[in-house]
Amino acid sequence: MSTADSKNNNGDFFDDILREAGYRRCIILTGNVRDRFNDGKNHYLPLSDVVLARLADMKRQNLQWFTICAMWDPVDGMVFSTPMMQQNFQRVLNQSASESSSDTSGPSCSAQAYDDGSADAPPAANDEPAGHIFTTPAEAFAAMRSVLTDENERAVFVLNWQEYLVTDPSRHDADERQLLTILGKAITEQPACQSCSDALKGPTGLLVIITPGLGSLPPSIYKDNPRTKVITVPKPQRVGRLDFFTRNQSDLKVTEPKPVPGRLPSVYGSDNVTLARMADITDGLTTIDLENLLALSIQLPEKMRPDRLVNFYKFGKQHSPWEDLDIEKLKTAAESLRKRVIGQDAPLNAMVTTLQRSVTGLAGADRKSSRKKPKGCLLFVGPPGVGKTELAKAVAEFIFGDENACVRFDMSEYSHEHDDQRLVGSPPGYVGFEEGGQLTNAVLEKPFCVLLLDEFEKAHGRVYDKFLQIWSDGRLTDGRGQTVYFGEVLIILTSNIGSAEADPAMDTAGQQAHFKKKVSDHFRYVLKRPELLDRLGANNIIVFNSITDPAIKRQLLRMKLDILKKTVSERYELNLDVTDACLDELLSRSKGSFNGRELANRVESDLVNPLSPFLVEHYHQLKPGRILKVDVPAGQNEIRFELCEENQNESEQ
Repeated sequence: MSTADSKNNNGDFFDDILREAGYRRCIILTGNVRDRFNDGKNHYLPLSDVVLARLADMKRQNLQWFTICAMWDPVDGMVFSTPMMQQNFQRVLNQSASESSSDTSGPSCSAQAYDDGSADAPPAANDEPAGHIFTTPAEAFAAMRSVLTDENERAVFVLNWQEYLVTDPSRHDADERQLLTILGKAITEQPACQSCSDALKGPTGLLVIITPGLGSLPPSIYKDNPRTKVITVPKPQRVGRLDFFTRNQSDLKVTEPKPVPGRLPSVYGSDNVTLARMADITDGLTTIDLENLLALSIQLPEKMRPDRLVNFYKFGKQHSPWEDLDIEKLKTAAESLRKRVIGQDAPLNAMVTTLQRSVTGLAGADRKSSRKKPKGCLLFVGPPGVGKTELAKAVAEFIFGDENACVRFDMSEYSHEHDDQRLVGSPPGYVGFEEGGQLTNAVLEKPFCVLLLDEFEKAHGRVYDKFLQIWSDGRLTDGRGQTVYFGEVLIILTSNIGSAEADPAMDTAGQQAHFKKKVSDHFRYVLKRPELLDRLGANNIIVFNSITDPAIKRQLLRMKLDILKKTVSERYELNLDVTDACLDELLSRSKGSFNGRELANRVESDLVNPLSPFLVEHYHQLKPGRILKVDVPAGQNEIRFELCEENQNESEQ
C-alpha cells in the first residue's frame, strides 16, 4: 500500500509507525486500536494484522528490514507472517539454548528451545501465516527477549490485547512483576553490534504493544523512556470515511439528497453529493460503525436520507423533531413562547432566531464542523424569577411537545473539582464506573432535548472542561467508553451573576452592558477560563431584564393565579374567582419586587395558605359548580373567601 493510500484511509499514524520502527525498540499504539483498517487492497482488517503486514513489507535496498515478524496474544500465542520467519525464530531459540547450556557463566536467555521436528525441513511453498506457539506470557516474553538480542536477526513482535497483561497497573503480583521485568529487558537490552554505524542504517528489533488506553499499562514501560514511542490511533478522518463509502457504494442504500443549487445530480463517485454527505455526518464514528451503517441501510425495508440513516443508527430514531417541525408552526414560535414568558421581548426574539437557525439546518453553518455541534448554546443571565428557566421549558414544549424534554442539571451540585467525573462516570477500575455518568446517561435516554444547566456560575471550573468538548465536538465519551452525541441537543445555561449589583431602574442598554460584563469577568477572573467565553460567543449571552412595568407584573400575577384556578377546578370542581381588588392588594404587597418569583411567593403566602384552612372548614359545602370568590372588601386590606352558587352572589356561610 502506498503512502498516499495510507494517508487517505488510515491517517498519518501509519507513517509515524513506519518511521519510528527504524530506530525505536518499542512502539505503543493506543486509542482507536479495536477498529478495522484498510490494508490497501480494499480489505478492512484488525490493526494488528495491518501493522504486522506493513512492517513485514518494509525493505532496504530490496532486502527485508525485519527477518522475523510475528504477532502474539494470550489466546492464540505467536503467529508468524511466513513459515520461513517461524523457522528463523526457532533457529535462534535453539542456538540460544545451546549456548546457555554450554556456558553457564554467561547470562541465561530464560527461553526454552522450540522444536516441532521441522528445523531441517524446507520452508513451506506458500507465505501463509504459520505457527501457534508460546501461548503463556512467561514463555513468550522470554523467547522474544532472546530473539530481539540476537546479533544476526532483526525481529518485530506485535503484542496485542495487552490491556489484560496485568490485573492492576498500579499493583503487581510476583508473576506480573516477572513478566514486566522480562518485557522491560527485551526493550532495553541490545548487543554491541546493533549500535555500529552499519546497523544504524536500519532497525534492529522492535516490540509493538497494542492497547486501548495507557492506563492499562504500567507507566514504567513508556514514561521517560526514549526507547519507547506512544502513538495515538485516531478514528477515521473525513478523507478516509469518504474513501470507505466510495469503495463500498454498491452496499450503501440511501436516497439521494437534493442536489446543490447550480449543479446537476451526479452519478456515484468520490465527488458525489450522497457520498460526501455521508462522510460529513459520520464524523466521530469508527470504521466498524461505518460497516454497521452499510448493513443497516441494506436491511431496512425502505431507503432513508443519509442524515436520517445516521440518526437511526446513533439514536434509534430516523426522524429528528428539529427537522420535522412544521414551518408554519415555526412562524408562530414567538407567539407560543410569549404565552409562558412575558415582558422579555429581546430574549424571546433571540430564542426564536436560534430555533429558526436550528430547524433550517444552519446552526453553526459558518464553521467547518457545523454538522456535529449542538443545535445551539445560550447563556441566560439576569435577575432571579424573570423567566430564564421558564423559557427553557417553554422551548422544550414547543419543539418536542413535552416540557419534560427539558433535562435540568442544578450546577450547584457540581461545585467541587472532582465532580466532573459524576457527569461522565468514573474511569474503569473505580467503583461505579459501570453505571456511566449523570450527564451522558441523561442524553442517552433523551438524545433530542433541551439541556438546562441551571446556575452555571456555582459549578467548579474543571466541570466545564467537559462542556468545552461538547461545544466544540458535539460528543462526549463516558467512563464506559461509550460515545454520547449532543448534535440534537439545545444547551441553555442560566445565571444570576450580577443581579445583586444591578439597578432595576437602569434602561435596557445599561442592564445589557452590566450583566455581560459580570459574565465576562466571571469567566476571565473567577474561573480563569476565557476560552470558555470565547467558545460560547458573546452573541449567545442573552440578558433578561428586571420586571418594572406594573401592567406586566399584573399579567404575571394572573398567570400564577391561573395555575391555582386549574388546581382548584380539577380537585374540587369549583370555579375560583379572584377579583380585581384582590389583584390590586397582592400587587401592592409585592411593590418592591421586580421578578415573578416574588409574585409566586406572595400568592402562596397570602392566598394559598389561608385558603387551605378555609377549604377544610367548609369541606361539606364544596359542591361541584359553585364559585369560590376571593375578594378584598372596600376600605380593607384583608383577603376573604366566599362560596357562592353559580350566577348568584349570596353567601353560603
